[in-house]
Amino acid sequence: MAEHVYEQQDRHMSDSEILKRTWVYIKPHAYKLFLVLLVLIVMIFINLATSILPGIITSSLGSISDKFKDQTITLDDMKPIFTICIILISLNLTNSAFIYITTMSLQRIGQGIIYDLRLMVFEHIDNMSISQINEIPVGSLVTRVSSDTNTLSDLFTNTIVNLIKNVLMLCGVIVVMYLIDWRIASILMCFLPVIAISSLIFSSFVLSLSTEVSKELLVSSSLESTNLIELLALATASSSSTICFCRLAFTVLI
Repeated sequence: MAEHVYEQQDRHMSDSEILKRTWVYIKPHAYKLFLVLLVLIVMIFINLATSILPGIITSSLGSISDKFKDQTITLDDMKPIFTICIILISLNLTNSAFIYITTMSLQRIGQGIIYDLRLMVFEHIDNMSISQINEIPVGSLVTRVSSDTNTLSDLFTNTIVNLIKNVLMLCGVIVVMYLIDWRIASILMCFLPVIAISSLIFSSFVLSLSTEVSKELLVSSSLESTNLIELLALATASSSSTICFCRLAFTVLI
């Protein structure tokens, strides 16, 4: 497929440069993202606690299993288990509330970022000269304003946030594993380098393929938008010509 003019003139920036230039538009929402990250850290502790508490309940029931057999169990023996169950239910409800809060907050932050980016891109396009606009397909301009801004917003409000959350969750799981049994945790940690190397190899292949797919999608969506706009212009011109012809014929008949 032949390259368009805008592809030949497109700048190839590194990821760090893209993040640095995009951070200008993320900075007004930085404190909101920081608060969301704090809530995510609290959610990580809640998730770890909800994973440990069922084991504590099971161990407590095992310790009083003889009393169940002898039918000598009392309400005082079950009070600690009931307390842990209430704590577990409360933590799950709190976690559900935090999930709702973080989801709504990230969506609002993302929409604010998209608004600022689209306004900046639209103003940049509006300040371009006619010759520059003629060199770029209309579909490319539409794609820059619509889908590219969504991708950049999703990078900060979804990808990076989830990456930080998963890394902190992994660190928390490792700490809990060592607190429970350091021998088993050490054995499991031996497989971590293998997983890390496999992930790096897989990510390199996925990155190259996703880059090629993104370029092809950009070209196809740009051509599709251009063709649709041209068809709409032709349809508008055709309908206008038909209306003018009907008016002329009506005038001649009169």
